[in-house]
Amino acid sequence: MEKKIGRERREFLRFDASLKMRYKILFSEIEGIATLKNISRGGMGFSVIKGKDLLKDASADFEIDVPGEDYPILTKGKAVWFNKVSAEDASLLSNGVEFVDIRPADKSILLDYAYDRWAEKQSLRNK
Repeated sequence: MEKKIGRERREFLRFDASLKMRYKILFSEIEGIATLKNISRGGMGFSVIKGKDLLKDASADFEIDVPGEDYPILTKGKAVWFNKVSAEDASLLSNGVEFVDIRPADKSILLDYAYDRWAEKQSLRNK
C-alpha cells in the first residue's frame, strides 16, 4: 500500500524545463544567474546558489532566455518556498516562485516551450 506523506498543494501541473535566467531581488542588491527547472501556469522552480536565493515572500524581476526567441521573457515573481537541493550540497538551493506579473503572450511562450520538451520525452518513451 502506497503511503502519501503530506498534502500536495500545487494548483497547476508542472513541466520540466531547463532554461537560463537572470534575476534581481527587489529592494536588495542581490542579483544572479540561475537555471529554471520547471514551470507551470502559476509559477516556476529554479536552482540557485545559497546567499543569492529568494527568501519566502521576497519579490524579484526575472529575465528568462527561451531558445528561438529574439528577446528574454520578463516577469516579476514572489518566492513561495525554498529548500536545499540535496543534503550533500548545502550551497545549492531550490526556489519556487509564483508569477506576480507576466504578459499572457510571454506565459504562453514559456508553457509552449516546456510542453514541447515534455511531448518530445513522451514520444521517445513510447518508441
